[in-house]
Amino acid sequence: MGKRRAQQPKVVEPPTGVPPSLVFLVPLGLAIGLNFLVPLAIPYPRVLSPIGFALLLASLVLMYAASGAQARHRTTATAWRHNEALVTDGPFRWSRNPAYLAFVIWFFAAGLLMASWWPFIFLAPTMVAFHRLVVVKEEDYLAARFGDEYEAYRAKVRRWL
Repeated sequence: MGKRRAQQPKVVEPPTGVPPSLVFLVPLGLAIGLNFLVPLAIPYPRVLSPIGFALLLASLVLMYAASGAQARHRTTATAWRHNEALVTDGPFRWSRNPAYLAFVIWFFAAGLLMASWWPFIFLAPTMVAFHRLVVVKEEDYLAARFGDEYEAYRAKVRRWL
């Protein structure tokens, strides 16, 4: 009998639709624009700015770590291209969506840096839209592409944190 060979991923078309970054960047742009037209200030901006910068830095580190893990596995970081491998190391050990989590952190950082409530007001509807337009389709794709391997990973690692 010899060694058991790893199951090859199925050829499945990746999800198409809205690029994930746009689902976050458009509402964030609207929040920034609305802040200029109708400011909704959060008090104590001097306290908020350092926290905002720290969160922005953390999000960049998280995005870099996620992209690095995908590059090590020679798979794409682009949602609408084929994934060649299921990445489960690096930040993917504790979040199935570390790059998307970085987008959420950007929202928080923007709100704190702008000392504005607008990004926080837009965050919940953005998360609902993102879940429906991106996450569900991507998870369906990964389940079809990687089968039991993805199901085991999904059972072990949370979607966000």
